[in-house]
Amino acid sequence: RQISRPGPPSMKAEMSATDARTFCSTSPHAVIVTVWPTAHAQAGSARAWIEQCGGKILHDAEVAIGKQGAVATCLALYSGEDWLETNCWYGESPLPTGPPGGPHAGARWKAALTWTQDA
Repeated sequence: RQISRPGPPSMKAEMSATDARTFCSTSPHAVIVTVWPTAHAQAGSARAWIEQCGGKILHDAEVAIGKQGAVATCLALYSGEDWLETNCWYGESPLPTGPPGGPHAGARWKAALTWTQDA
């Protein structure tokens, strides 16, 4: 069964980055999918899964973000979520070095889990 998701009638096969950003910030139907660096090898499978579920990929881009930008990226992607500061999910995936301290402990934890090497 194919799921139909309504969208703008003039939707192109693929959008520019600017058009995609505008669409995502204004459409209740937009979904942003992030494939973390640790899952990079599975990006093709993620694309296939989205399409099998009836989704349509309007913009696809690889963005190389090194370890220096990992915490800021987590803060941006999960903006407003309490766990970024509280690190309440740490017990599910402990780090060998122990829980991160300081400000944004949850974002530091997520960054350590997903950026195991520089991009």
